[in-house]
Amino acid sequence: MSTSPDSADQPTPPRGEPDTAAPTPEAVIRIPATAYVAAASIGVILLLPAIAWPAYWGWLPLVAVAVALWIHRRRTVVSPAGLQVRGLVGTRTVPWDAVRGVVVPTPRIFGKSWARAVLTDDTRLALPAVTWRQLPAVGFASGGRFTAPTPAPPAEDDAADAE
Repeated sequence: MSTSPDSADQPTPPRGEPDTAAPTPEAVIRIPATAYVAAASIGVILLLPAIAWPAYWGWLPLVAVAVALWIHRRRTVVSPAGLQVRGLVGTRTVPWDAVRGVVVPTPRIFGKSWARAVLTDDTRLALPAVTWRQLPAVGFASGGRFTAPTPAPPAEDDAADAE
């Protein structure tokens, strides 16, 4: 029986015991990087009046900088301990014990809407950049505290109609 030298140096945990050295899952969900293209476009558009009339409109390119800073700061961090929501000026951490559920409202703008955590005191906390697509990652990173919704299996009547 031959063993590779790499595997001989690595201790393996006994069977039946969890591997405590495994890293805890954590998901950092951000606004996509393509949003910076929109910030740059805003900057170029606002640069035109700033160049033409710098005394009055010289401050306009700062709007594009503020948009880029907002894109950079907004994120949701999901861990087995809870949710961390980061905004432009602050961060809010909520333990999983204070979260009753997650709701994704009906999309209003461009067919997308960010999820909201429903807290035990019936307030809602917006989860930046978390949409239907990120819910499985949220479920995995929560360590089993939150299960991502799955589509319902087709009813028997629907299966009979398909035949």
